[in-house]
Amino acid sequence: MMRIRGLLAATLLLAGCAAEPGPGAQLQGGERDLFNPNADRANGHHFVIPFAVAANTRSQINSWFSLHADCSLHQYWTVQLLTLPQHGTASIEKGRFYPNYAPQNQRAACNLHPQDGVSASYQPQPGYVGPDLLTIQVITPTGQSWTTDFQLSVK
Repeated sequence: MMRIRGLLAATLLLAGCAAEPGPGAQLQGGERDLFNPNADRANGHHFVIPFAVAANTRSQINSWFSLHADCSLHQYWTVQLLTLPQHGTASIEKGRFYPNYAPQNQRAACNLHPQDGVSASYQPQPGYVGPDLLTIQVITPTGQSWTTDFQLSVK
């Protein structure tokens, strides 16, 4: 029983570290996100994140990981496109990507090599410059879920 509790706590902490909205992210309605990695604040929330991307270039929007402390895969996150962009294409794929764990996280060494995870990418239409939007739903292996609007600025 103790091992299950420890894995659950590690997974919840991981969920807070691997999918944090970037600085300046706001909850829908303008409420500020306090970035408390120990809180269950993301479950059921809707985030809005402004994100700049280069024209004529495929950009990784975000990636999600559920790794053990030795960097081996625990389980893939479920990531779905809810709203497709109007001026480009978006894709969700499993693969090997670089995570971005905080230096104090026991998984920080995982940042040095690509790890198994899920990534979202965006490719604007050729020559397009301007705004676009895509909405993603994320469900963690522990059942936490939230949606995020990525307000894209293609430059």
